[in-house]
Amino acid sequence: GFWVWLASMLATGAVIGALAMAWIAGRGDAREFGQFPGIYCGTAGGQVVEQDNGSSYCAIWINRPDQ
Repeated sequence: GFWVWLASMLATGAVIGALAMAWIAGRGDAREFGQFPGIYCGTAGGQVVEQDNGSSYCAIWINRPDQ
């Protein structure tokens, strides 16, 4: 009885820990992208677009044009 209980508690803790890690990592990545879009734009699959007035933005392609 004790060993089965201990094993089930360890397994439950491992599952909860893995889910919490995935949830926290996803939120952290989104926050970092929002704070520093110029740094993460290219690695996120986007392209930095420069405008005539000196500003720029990150464009994420949904359907890339044929090149």
